[in-house]
Amino acid sequence: MNFLSAFISPSRIINKASLQSQKRIFEVLSQLLQDEELNISSDLLYQKLFERERIGSTAIGKGVVVPHCRVDGLTITRLAVLTLNESIEYDTAEQKVGVFIAVIFPKNVSDVHIQFIAELVKFLKSPGVLDSIHAASSNEELYQIFFKDEQKT
Repeated sequence: MNFLSAFISPSRIINKASLQSQKRIFEVLSQLLQDEELNISSDLLYQKLFERERIGSTAIGKGVVVPHCRVDGLTITRLAVLTLNESIEYDTAEQKVGVFIAVIFPKNVSDVHIQFIAELVKFLKSPGVLDSIHAASSNEELYQIFFKDEQKT
């Protein structure tokens, strides 16, 4: 297992979605991350993800976007992964994007979320990881990329 395995579950993975707008992608990611028991609605998450995006684009290059935000009432960081059938134009990104990894953090974390994002980016830049993400043919196969041992550099 790698460090991401504690924050992801198969129910928060969608591989090869046919979505064509940032709005719709954020709606789906928000639905994947919502938690009715904690009273964290998809509407709240959608709003917070877009608020963060307005501060500055979360595109990290190589066709990947990492929208993220902090949320009151959340007790553990959560991750959702969505890949697209076809990459789309995305705000200020210099190239089309097709991989979205949304992260929500508990509100009370301070700089921990910055380190988490840095580790996530490091993982994504590991040799073969993005190729594996693009080649995944099912939700389960995509999930396993984030669950298995870290790639060796």
